[in-house]
Amino acid sequence: MIRFILGLFILFGAVGADDYAIEAGIQGPPIMQTVLLSLLGLSLMLWALPKLSQMYDDQ
Repeated sequence: MIRFILGLFILFGAVGADDYAIEAGIQGPPIMQTVLLSLLGLSLMLWALPKLSQMYDDQ
């Protein structure tokens, strides 16, 4: 569960930083930084999914 939440926060942070820069009218982070952080967050979330499904399928 911690991996999933951490991945979600990383994903939100990557996308949120880019969105904030667009709204503020400043230059945002490089696109590769946004893509790599998003992929890191998604990979953490995907890594946690088998454990989460196993944990909640038993109930």
